[in-house]
Amino acid sequence: IESRGDDASKVDHYLLFLKALGVVVPDELDAGLSHITLESIGGEWAQRLSRPYAGVILGSSRYSKDWPEEGYRGLLERWAVAGVGSVVLLGDRSKEDLARRLESVTSPVEVINAVGRTTLEELVGIIHGARVCLGPDSGPGHIAGALGIPHVTLFGPTPADRNAPRGSEDLSVVSAL
Repeated sequence: IESRGDDASKVDHYLLFLKALGVVVPDELDAGLSHITLESIGGEWAQRLSRPYAGVILGSSRYSKDWPEEGYRGLLERWAVAGVGSVVLLGDRSKEDLARRLESVTSPVEVINAVGRTTLEELVGIIHGARVCLGPDSGPGHIAGALGIPHVTLFGPTPADRNAPRGSEDLSVVSAL
């Protein structure tokens, strides 16, 4: 396949490999995840989460892509003023301390800490039940894209045009730093 620059979607670029191999590419690219919902995972999360809620993904696999704590704190405080009711914090165990500190944001926003407390299936179900998600360029952001959940992606060192979750390309926030 031909080379693509940083202004071409990585997902679309990868799909060219399939087409070159004669594989029919489906119109919907849900990665086989669309059947996993908040209701299907059941248990604690299905009972605990009230709708509507927003998912906030803390961190990525690369520290250089992470957003600072004060950014997340400021977001939660602004959402409180805007009347956002519930926020679910999502991420792996490496972000547990950050999540505990962010839980202290006062009402009226209900902050539910799911960081380091979900299986992969539960993470998918929680993301699928969210109205919107926000976080850095990360795997959970691309799960949101695969499920058709709007994802506001916070970009730093990686190019937004190349790496934005499918369907949320216009929701990229790019750092000038």
